[in-house]
Amino acid sequence: SNANEAAGDITGLVTAASVVEKEITQANKILGPGTLSEFAELVDGVHAMSFADLRTVTAIGAWQLWSSTIINSAAENQTLAAFLREAGLRWSSRGGIEAATAADDWAAFVGRAQGLDGAGVMPVWASGRLTRDRYTGAKKGEIELTISYFWNLGFPRPSSFARVKFVA
Repeated sequence: SNANEAAGDITGLVTAASVVEKEITQANKILGPGTLSEFAELVDGVHAMSFADLRTVTAIGAWQLWSSTIINSAAENQTLAAFLREAGLRWSSRGGIEAATAADDWAAFVGRAQGLDGAGVMPVWASGRLTRDRYTGAKKGEIELTISYFWNLGFPRPSSFARVKFVA
């Protein structure tokens, strides 16, 4: 309904029990090693063997912060995003998840690739059903069509997923 492209669209991953949750403090969110260490802890030798096994989708707010924050590295000034990429962390970003980076805002959602197939399922029942409503807007000469699907989201292996949140 109304496809608002917000974090509410991914409620299943936001609220799923037993999903690993990492926290980046407000102090660490602008520091390369502080941010990197939270993602490094997701490489556990079971669900991920290296950063290449982390399928990361960042919120647009996190991407903007990391792309615009200049840090001092041993070599030269560089963005936090460049520092993270040089360390091996890769990600894509998605608008609409979260535009802010304050406490309790989402930074990223991660699928850990070892055993990821089948770790999350989204069944759809009876495919789409088209409903014709010729009564509601009849006075205006309108006929409304509504398509509805019945679906659900489940995580048989929630340990294959992680969510990263900014905290105070």
